[in-house]
Amino acid sequence: MWRMRYGVVIVGLALALGFVAYGRFSSPSAMAAPAQQGINQLPLELYVLLNQPGPLWLARIDLEGVDLAGARLTGANLRQARLNSTSLVGTNLVGANLERANLVSANLSGASLQGASLLSTSLQNSDLRGADLSLANLAGANVTGAKYDVTTIWPAGFDPVAGKASLIEPTPTPAPPTATPVPPTATPVPPTATPVPPTPEPPTPEPPTPVPPTPEPAEEEATATPVP
Repeated sequence: MWRMRYGVVIVGLALALGFVAYGRFSSPSAMAAPAQQGINQLPLELYVLLNQPGPLWLARIDLEGVDLAGARLTGANLRQARLNSTSLVGTNLVGANLERANLVSANLSGASLQGASLLSTSLQNSDLRGADLSLANLAGANVTGAKYDVTTIWPAGFDPVAGKASLIEPTPTPAPPTATPVPPTATPVPPTATPVPPTPEPPTPEPPTPVPPTPEPAEEEATATPVP
C-alpha cells in the first residue's frame, strides 16, 4: 500500500514538473531571442545548445535575427543555416562550415572567420567591417552590398570590388572651429625709471641800473667883510 502511495506522489510531481518545463521552453516569449542582448541572454535551451562541447552540429538551424554576439562556434557545422539579420559581432567562427548559409544582412563586424568555408554563402548587405576572413573559402559567395572597411582581412586573391562589396570610408573627425584671431591690444608700458624732476636753472642776474652820482652842494665861498 505504501509503495502505491509513494508511486502516485512521484508520478504527480513528475507531471507537474513536466508542465512547468513545457510552459518554460515552449512559450513564444521564451523562444523569441531579444535583439542586442548577447549570448548570455538567450533562451535556456538555446544557450545550453550553443555551449555544448564543440564542434557543434547546427546544419540547417534557424537562428534568424538571434543575437549571437560573442558566441564560440569554432568549427561548427552551420551548413545551410538561416542566419539572416543575425548578430554575430565578435563571434568566433574559425574553421566553421557556412556553406550555402543565409547570412543576408547579418552583422559579422569583428567576427573571426579564419579558414571558414563560405562556399556559395549569401552575404548580401552583411556587415564585414573588422572581420577576419583570412584563409576562408569564398568561392561562389555573394557579397553584393556587403560593408567592409580598411580593417577587414580578405583571403588572398579575393577582390571585394569585383564582388560589388561596399567600402566604408572612416568618418573624418571634424576639425575644431578656428577661432578668429583677436589683434593684440597694445598695453602701455609703464616707465621703469623714476622721472627726475628738471633742475631749475638759476635766474640770470639783471645788470644793475647805473645810479647817477648825486652832486654835492658847492660850499659857499666865504665873503670877506672888510674891516673898517
